[in-house]
Amino acid sequence: MLDLRSWVLGVFITLTAFSQLSFSQETNPVSVDVSETNFARTGLSLRYQRLSAAEMKESYEGSMIGVHVERMSWEWGQLGFRFGGGVTGAEGTPLQIDPTWQIRSSELGFWALDLEASFLVRLTGEGTANDITPFLGIGCDVFGATEKFSVSMEKDSSVIGDASALRGAVCGHGIAGVYIPTGRNNAVQIAVKYLYSTKGGYSDLLSASQQEAFKQQIYTVMKRPTFDLTGITIAVTLYL
Repeated sequence: MLDLRSWVLGVFITLTAFSQLSFSQETNPVSVDVSETNFARTGLSLRYQRLSAAEMKESYEGSMIGVHVERMSWEWGQLGFRFGGGVTGAEGTPLQIDPTWQIRSSELGFWALDLEASFLVRLTGEGTANDITPFLGIGCDVFGATEKFSVSMEKDSSVIGDASALRGAVCGHGIAGVYIPTGRNNAVQIAVKYLYSTKGGYSDLLSASQQEAFKQQIYTVMKRPTFDLTGITIAVTLYL
């Protein structure tokens, strides 16, 4: 299976380099007026989340990682808005619920599209694009995922199973962060977000007969974790 963390890091570095090249080749670059209290910026965000739900911690080793495109807008003085989306994923192993079977190999992994929106409040009152700005906020995330499940096991006989499933979760979140300008048109944002998630099930992408066989032969021995994305996310965003 593809090394998820290396892939995401490679995408993040590539997108950052492409954005820098695009801005450097622009003949009439649009700059942010740093004297304005109302401004907006778009950036690239690398995220790491520690999962706290017991089954997700066990199956996915307690973490997932993602890359987002994010838009932050301060249009109402001290009040702002933040929204964006991207891909998030993790790799791990299914949960064994019948220890009498010998598991020869097993894999579990998902890719999720994550859409989010937050309302923000500046803790320093009104400011400009050139000011260090700490902030708090609340919002929500919506995750839609495809999860791959595979296992090879034996007891009295050998059994091999392989199936993908659709998964989803809706999360409320609280966020705290700081926006740090690093130049006239560049800034870094560091944020910590706590997500409280619904506990999602799954829908196998199998025919009715295949689903029944999976339930009888596979899911009595191994299971998918409850799709609970509760946890703490650390995000670093580059505004270019």
